[in-house]
Amino acid sequence: VEDLTALAEPIERLAVETGTEIVFIPHAGEPDGDRELGERFAAALRGEVSFHLLDLPMASEAAALTRSARMVVSMRYHPLVFAVSAGVPALAISVDDYTRSKQRGALAHAGMEGWTLPLEFAGAGLLYPAARELWERGDEIRAHLEELLPIWENQFQEHWQRVGRTLGLAETKQPEPGVESAGEVAELSPQGEWYAALRAAQRVTAALESKLSEVKKHSEELRQVVEARESEIAEQRALLGDGRKQMDSLKQELESQGKILQAREKEIEDLHTAGEAGSKELEYLRPTLAARQTEVESLATELAARD
Repeated sequence: VEDLTALAEPIERLAVETGTEIVFIPHAGEPDGDRELGERFAAALRGEVSFHLLDLPMASEAAALTRSARMVVSMRYHPLVFAVSAGVPALAISVDDYTRSKQRGALAHAGMEGWTLPLEFAGAGLLYPAARELWERGDEIRAHLEELLPIWENQFQEHWQRVGRTLGLAETKQPEPGVESAGEVAELSPQGEWYAALRAAQRVTAALESKLSEVKKHSEELRQVVEARESEIAEQRALLGDGRKQMDSLKQELESQGKILQAREKEIEDLHTAGEAGSKELEYLRPTLAARQTEVESLATELAARD
């Protein structure tokens, strides 16, 4: 809690109006620092009432001090347990969902689950009317809690009776005869306008959180779809890359085959040129060969004549 003024002012105001004193009881040391929180709370007061900041007490001392209070306002769990078990009206200020769950559980045992005020609403102006109603209905709440005390005592004794029987131990104290031991606990809910405003705000908050949850779910689904599409695109790009490599390889092979074909065409052209040169030479030699042939034939005739 950063700024305690929004909590200190309404508590001090109620103390002034009721003529009571404020006692801050730390319930944890470091690292939670209840004592340091108490010092900051004291600094936020205007000094109009008597304020007592205690040192961190033993658990038994904290319980005894809490049970002697006229009213308890707590941001922790155990002071609520100490208070309702002694018939002391108690209001919880919850700082987060985990704390709220524990505090509501402790108060629900006494039918007072509604006396749980989230910190953001306490600091927004609901702490004073909530604490004021708790104070004004103090006698009603104490009577309600005192009716539950013997019931809780019997439940406690019955619990240990069952434990003892399970373990085969001697019988412990018997439950008080004629005292109800179980059943639905009557609800003692707040009735002020602050509670109606709180419930309305919580309904709006729940609706917004539900809508936000749907939006987050839809966003997550879209993100998964986008990731799937991106994965597919990456695969297609990889395949396209492989295809381009194959095309480049084929292109290089075609270029190589083209060069070979050009070389073969050059060889054929050279052979054709050589053939034409040979033909021309043969035509040139043809008259000479014919003359030689004539000479050979003439010599053959002359030789035949001589014979």
